[in-house]
Amino acid sequence: MPLEYFHQQFLRYQTMPVELLVDIVKQGLPATVVDAGSIDKLRVLRAARLIKADIPQPGDLGTAIVLEVTYEGHSLLDRVRSAKDIA
Repeated sequence: MPLEYFHQQFLRYQTMPVELLVDIVKQGLPATVVDAGSIDKLRVLRAARLIKADIPQPGDLGTAIVLEVTYEGHSLLDRVRSAKDIA
């Protein structure tokens, strides 16, 4: 997928994909996501290698299942938590 697609997704939604990642971790794995906007955010997270997930193709209706938060995903969450504690 072109980088432009991901940029459009960031601009299209108010909540950032990282906030969705935080919610998924709180919910527990495997996490089921049915909202089309959230599924688009999962595509961004998967492209960044922060999660492993089964996600329907763009334009297809369906359910996404987040199977794993990767090492990189956990590292990002640790940095986000540290930044919030500092601020």
